[in-house]
Amino acid sequence: MVKKIMGLRIAIIMLFSLVALSACGHNGINAGFSGRTFGREPSIWIAVRSNGFDFDIDNVELEFFFGPPAGSSSAGWENNKFVLFLSSASINLIFSELSAHDGHDDFQNISDHLYFIEEICGHRFYSNEFSTSLSGFRRRRRFSHSQRLTIPREFLSVERGEITFMIAVFHMDEDEKWRAGFTPHIRIPYTLVDSQTVRLSSEIFLSQG
Repeated sequence: MVKKIMGLRIAIIMLFSLVALSACGHNGINAGFSGRTFGREPSIWIAVRSNGFDFDIDNVELEFFFGPPAGSSSAGWENNKFVLFLSSASINLIFSELSAHDGHDDFQNISDHLYFIEEICGHRFYSNEFSTSLSGFRRRRRFSHSQRLTIPREFLSVERGEITFMIAVFHMDEDEKWRAGFTPHIRIPYTLVDSQTVRLSSEIFLSQG
């Protein structure tokens, strides 16, 4: 049974790539903001930023950005649910549990490995509240919406691990069960430097929708 994370602070993707981060005026993670695409444009953009790489284990803060391209139609998506999760499990285990054959009827209790953050209906997700656009000569992606999360200490329990933020897109089938479709996500490797210090990797895995 999923336990909601107490104290999870919220300030109010499948094209797969390994994103190598550079300093470029930002001392921390800054990935997913390039507007360049190879092939089709993703239907959901996702990005992440941090104010550094080394953190106190009780204060690992990441800001996640996401949304559809500006002008995208909600047609065909109105009845979908866009559900935000955080996890420290392996990506294979996450996908296995999301893809359960008998479907889901409670997003908050899918698995002990999937920590529910928020459920967003299709109409709202395709509104201006979440739209993204391109700006500037360098064609940088701008986001209307972000969520700042402090990663719970219990996520950082192994010497080397990953933090995964995802948007699982659910549709209802003929049995009136919710089933996950594509799942844009970001995986951020980390290392425990010592008992009180976490170092985020300068290379992350980014999967736009």
